[in-house]
Amino acid sequence: MNRIDNIISDALASFNGVNLPGVGALRTERRPAALNGRRLTPPSFEVVFERGQQSGLPDLPSLIAENMEGDPEAAYGSWLAGKGITPGAALPGEVSIGEAGRIFDGRFEPSESLRRTLSGASEAPVKLSPRFGSAQITLTVVLALAVCGAAFFLFYKTPEQRQYAAVQREMKELSKRNKERAEKGLEVTSITQSPLGDVATGKQTEAPKAEADARPARQESRPETSTKTKPEVKPQAKPETKPETKPETKPEVKPEVKPAQVAPAVTNSPSYHLVMGVFSSRENAEKLVRELAATDNSLKCTIINMSSTRLIVSAFDTQDEAAANARKEQLAAKYPDVWVYKKRK
Repeated sequence: MNRIDNIISDALASFNGVNLPGVGALRTERRPAALNGRRLTPPSFEVVFERGQQSGLPDLPSLIAENMEGDPEAAYGSWLAGKGITPGAALPGEVSIGEAGRIFDGRFEPSESLRRTLSGASEAPVKLSPRFGSAQITLTVVLALAVCGAAFFLFYKTPEQRQYAAVQREMKELSKRNKERAEKGLEVTSITQSPLGDVATGKQTEAPKAEADARPARQESRPETSTKTKPEVKPQAKPETKPETKPETKPEVKPEVKPAQVAPAVTNSPSYHLVMGVFSSRENAEKLVRELAATDNSLKCTIINMSSTRLIVSAFDTQDEAAANARKEQLAAKYPDVWVYKKRK
């Protein structure tokens, strides 16, 4: 499995892209959702190959320098020669790029695994069913009319009902005022006839003028026949109030606050791993770990996430680059393909 192919595949799987100097550029492009009638095509990502260089994308030699040892330009030239590509010339009919896919007839065709990584779900159009049918609309209208009818029946009042309610409110108010007047020893007003009129007929009635004229006379003559004596109310002496003495307040002394000492920042250094193999399937990575454990007891292999779609089998890990290279030289005789991978925190 070519490591440069893996670097290109990782760059595309991370929804980015890469420039191939002298050849072109591979970049990911989002395709929005499309609605055609009642069929909805979900959004997806596709990889586009262009002959020119694209700004904002990293160059492949710089990615090779970050992930491989040796001269990145020489490694890139060797990769081009292995694919049969001449910089500045026309591309061969088909250029395979490992598990990422291939460049065929001037366009990029992603592999099935890369397509699932970019799009996730199926790209097939989805048929949308109508939210409401005729039966649902009819039932909704009937229910709305029933609710409106019930509300009208409960809250609507005829003029006679409204007048009766007004009479009842007025009578309650008169009863309340009579109770207050009786507590004070004053005359109580009769409420046998409401000033709003007859309840049964809904007609307004007026008291006879003669009765209205005679009522003040009776009220004026009442003090001559009977007089009421009210008990003399003596004013109560108010207790003496002494002025309150507030305690003397002393200014608050705040303790001196010393600035907290800031601990020096701790920087995370990269880790170095001796790579025995790179896989896109955990099952294959675990198979290699079992094979190495059966043949060499001195190796303590672990599986490390290299990216979202790549796993590496590491036989040794450290934060010291010199120690990683020394261990690589020890294993190079038995495992010539072992290499050092620098993983940033």
